[in-house]
Amino acid sequence: QGKNDEAFVLFQKSLSYAEKLNDNYYINASKIYIGTVYLFKADYNLASKYNIEGLSYFEKEKDSRYASTLDTTSVTDPVSDSVSDPVKRLLKVIGYEELSPASIRDRLNLKHRHTFRKNYIHPALQLQLIEMTIPEKPKSRNQKYRLTKKGIEIKKLMND
Repeated sequence: QGKNDEAFVLFQKSLSYAEKLNDNYYINASKIYIGTVYLFKADYNLASKYNIEGLSYFEKEKDSRYASTLDTTSVTDPVSDSVSDPVKRLLKVIGYEELSPASIRDRLNLKHRHTFRKNYIHPALQLQLIEMTIPEKPKSRNQKYRLTKKGIEIKKLMND
């Protein structure tokens, strides 16, 4: 969280300087960076606001300093796009139930526990999209997983 706060302060300063210089390129690039920090802070409304404002400038102006790195045909939802495909699959199969790791692996048709934990469970836990039903005993044989509020929000965005 601390690095996100440091980045946020730097990008806010960058935006302030760019506005003083009236440089639209840097103003809008800063907005995109600020939107990305808001995304990591799980403030999806502000993330969308800043990203849309910044990207719309580059889409409209086709600023040559940025146009080569922007593929406007693939600009979609910044929230669900930040979630990997394995995690998206995980969110879909968990649904609104509490499931054991074995049940989740069965639904995903996966056999290898280590790969399952590395590519599915750990990233989803780090992004706070799922939670353990027994967090004080992470290795319990009775451990199950369920979606968090954030996970439910992202699952809804993926279904749209």
